[in-house]
Amino acid sequence: RLGCRATGLDITPSRHEGAIRLTRLVGLDQLVDFRLGHALDMPFADAVFDVVIGQEAFAHVPDKPRLIAECMRVVQPGGIVAFTDILRRDGLSEAEFERLRHGMTFQSLESLDGYSRLLAESGCTVLVCDDLSAWWTEVLKRRLEMYRSLEDTTVARFGRAHFASWDE
Repeated sequence: RLGCRATGLDITPSRHEGAIRLTRLVGLDQLVDFRLGHALDMPFADAVFDVVIGQEAFAHVPDKPRLIAECMRVVQPGGIVAFTDILRRDGLSEAEFERLRHGMTFQSLESLDGYSRLLAESGCTVLVCDDLSAWWTEVLKRRLEMYRSLEDTTVARFGRAHFASWDE
């Protein structure tokens, strides 16, 4: 609708290929392209983007200072870096974090204050910073209920072990 161009980046070949197929399917391939690459060494020249956006991806990247630096490298001076991410909050035990690392492939989690500090240290002016944890907790509770309501269908199609593994 706006006519802007977008470039996606993913390290996972299957996600990269799927993004290309989906974009072609919805008729946006003339405005959107995708690159296979690592967020800690982006395959882009300096200062090429007006805006850099991340959506729940930073949790999968282990070196947050280097990630922020790479975002700053590829965004034009005065540009915008905007992202959402899974936050580390008080009370998360090491056992719980290990479960997230194993089940969700989260490499490291940063706190809201930690991200604010990293951005400021990289020369960013933080315009908006929100903790949506309470809202997301409710969304995820409803999503879990919905998935569990599909137990019979999931078991019939993929087997009990698949459902049990996912539900864990």
